[in-house]
Parts: sequence; C-alpha cells; structure tokens
Amino acid sequence: MPEVDKTELESEIAAIKAEDLSEDDFTETRWTTFQEALSAAEAVLADEDATQDEIDNALATLIIAYEGLEKVKELIPENSDEDEIIVDVGFDDDNILPDTATSTFNWLIGGFIAMLAMVAGLFTRRGKKDSKTL
Repeated sequence: MPEVDKTELESEIAAIKAEDLSEDDFTETRWTTFQEALSAAEAVLADEDATQDEIDNALATLIIAYEGLEKVKELIPENSDEDEIIVDVGFDDDNILPDTATSTFNWLIGGFIAMLAMVAGLFTRRGKKDSKTL
C-alpha cells in the first residue's frame, strides 16, 4: 500500500475544533453540511486504509463546508426594547423589493386584468345574443 499523508487533514480538523464553533451561530443547512463534512473527515482520519485521494477529498470537502458556514443574523439586538423588533429581510435598501417579487407581482396584475377583459367580453357577447332573441 502506498504511503499516505494525513497531517494536513489532522491539523485542519484540530484547528476547526479549537475554534469551538456553536451550532446556534450558523444557519441550519450550512451547519448540517459542515457537521457531515467534519464527521466524514474524522472517519477518513481514523481509517488506516484510507487512500491519499480519500484524504485529499475529505480535506477539500471540509474546507469548503467550513468556509461556507453562514452566520445567523441577529434579528433582535440584546440592547433593544422588548417592543422593538427588527426584521431583516436580507435587502440593503428598505424601499425596494427583490426583482423576483416585483416581476411576479406584475405578472399577477397583468393576468388579473386579462381575466377581467375576457369576462367583460363574454358578458358583452351574451348581452348582444340575448337582445337579438327578443
């Protein structure tokens, strides 16, 4: 069996564990991905038959998952009044909606207007037919 080097993987795992990260500080999805990568890396580290490719892949996956951790934004600051709630919707400008929201709204309004025009057209035609039969 060829010689393998686990030192980078071992030091990366140790450095991450030394940070004493808390699940509460990160989004659930990213934390779960990170935990899975960390567990897999620890399993490869403990595996005496691990190949260098497995070690390198575990290291790369762990680094990507670690760097992908996304902090949860604090919605209610500790120093705020209980009545004051700050809602962070993720937009920098409070006066605009995201493009998807405005375009969806425009399509809904356009569809509603088209539907009203069709209904009005049906009543107009029905009214003409009814007046001819009298």
